[in-house]
Amino acid sequence: TSQEFLTQLMSKLGGKNPEETGGFQEAPLAYDAIWALALALNKTVGPLKAKGRRLEDFNYNNKDITAEIYRALNTSSFEGVS
Repeated sequence: TSQEFLTQLMSKLGGKNPEETGGFQEAPLAYDAIWALALALNKTVGPLKAKGRRLEDFNYNNKDITAEIYRALNTSSFEGVS
């Protein structure tokens, strides 16, 4: 939950008020972005395996894997902390 996120963030900051630190406004967005990417990458494993591919085969010239990751990102949904 967003409250758990704030509690953990304050713990990492040594009890300082997160609003008084740089980057506080972006922290929940960055946290959600990482989760969105992780969920999307996880979602690509099955479809890539069916095509005889793996995430480990990714490179910036491989349009097939890139398209699969993009599709997974666009079809993912979750309730984030932001």
